[in-house]
Amino acid sequence: MSAHYCLATVTTKSFLPGTMVLLYSFLETNTWFEGDIVVFVEAQELSQNELNLLQTFKHLKVIHINPQLLKNIEQLTSVNPAVKGKSSHFYSLEVFSLMGYDKVLFCDSDLLFLDTIESLFSQNQPLICCGDGAYYQGLTRHKQSFVVGKPSNAKEQFTNTFNAGFMLIDKSLINRETYTALVELTHSKYWIDRTTPHTDQRIFNQYFAGTQHIADPKYNYLVTHQNSIKAMHSYDFKDIKVIHFNGPNKPWRLTHTLISVTENTFQNLAFHRWHQWYGKLMTRLHIDSLVEKVSVKGKYL
Repeated sequence: MSAHYCLATVTTKSFLPGTMVLLYSFLETNTWFEGDIVVFVEAQELSQNELNLLQTFKHLKVIHINPQLLKNIEQLTSVNPAVKGKSSHFYSLEVFSLMGYDKVLFCDSDLLFLDTIESLFSQNQPLICCGDGAYYQGLTRHKQSFVVGKPSNAKEQFTNTFNAGFMLIDKSLINRETYTALVELTHSKYWIDRTTPHTDQRIFNQYFAGTQHIADPKYNYLVTHQNSIKAMHSYDFKDIKVIHFNGPNKPWRLTHTLISVTENTFQNLAFHRWHQWYGKLMTRLHIDSLVEKVSVKGKYL
């Protein structure tokens, strides 16, 4: 029996262009993938036309966010001003409700695939991910606040911290117990430090500490930490498999693109490449619409 895989992401109205490019670039560079696609979104967030765009991808399911998770997030944001406006960052916890798959790849919607990642799926690891900014700077974090720094108590120190925007999760971690525990951790009683702005990444690092296998950064190349990554790994742009536009500047926001391409050569290449994929996606959508119109017209001839 062949393995059963899933690609999962989260979207919102403002992130939909990123989601579309993420899915398209993944499928085009990973032609071996025959699994399902799951997009988590809050109910009523997208219009029917926007939902129709997502449905242009085969084997795609749209799943609404668990009401209990939404309730916890609403309560948390009411008492912790540092996470206000970041509610959707917690929606990634829903990936651990996807039982029945051998492996689930979770990706933030601001990722761009440049090459296949098939080899990762053959690795026998429960959780494959890539380092975060602190990891590439050789720094540690505080367990509770998740801020960068070395706490006085070694037990409060986090090492090998990872970015939650790219996680390949084995079925051994995807179960009701894990999912329930993660949702519980969004309750405000677990957020003693009301100043921490960290969201899902804090929860995942706390819950899966010691479980993670840190993969090469070429699988989740963080744009905002390019200098730290470059100090550890000397890559050419062609070596990168996945680009993560993890900062505030998103390529589908045109002013952000114009600002970013002036900052350095790497960002110029990265943002240009995203727009190349966006152009390919537009062409594919246009051709698909023409084929559909011809097909419909043919029924009445």
